Amino acid sequence: MYQGFCIINECNITQNRVFEDCGGYWVQEITSDSYITCVNVVENNQSLDSFNSHRSSYSYSSKFKVTSCNYIRNKSPNRGYLISSFCDVFMSYCCILKNEIKYIFNAFSKSITFENSATDIIKSTETSPTFKNTDISFENECPLFKLEVDDSSKYKCRPSTPNNDENEENEDKIYVRNHIKFFYLFLSRK
Repeated sequence: MYQGFCIINECNITQNRVFEDCGGYWVQEITSDSYITCVNVVENNQSLDSFNSHRSSYSYSSKFKVTSCNYIRNKSPNRGYLISSFCDVFMSYCCILKNEIKYIFNAFSKSITFENSATDIIKSTETSPTFKNTDISFENECPLFKLEVDDSSKYKCRPSTPNNDENEENEDKIYVRNHIKFFYLFLSRK
């Protein structure tokens, strides 16, 4: 996406295999504050550069607000970045787990604020992120999403049921758990 105001909402970016391109999302030259919400970036592979890039136009001081997003099991065998920023990025209620990428965060002369979220790796280049309230224990799953992969590599989305945790047949499936309900509750609070 290029120029203007950007909203990415309720997207699955999954299983991309790229060599010299972006395995996740690439947004640049925004001219006003932009939003990324309820996005799953799962099991993408790329050879180099940034998976998910946030850039504002040089003549604007626009910011990105990233809320309720998951970045799970992405790979980059060479020098790569999972979250790259050329503008201020505020991440909240996000989960970053099981990625095989040299650097998770890369902020070029701007800042990344990572709060009320969890990551299993904090390795960064350039400016280190600001971590706030990240001592949340997500253990094997994220509180907003429960992500698992089925054998056919097809993703399914449905509300979870009480039997999902007890039934071994459901262990290898992916479900997004009530994230929209939580998201709207979060936005309505002032």
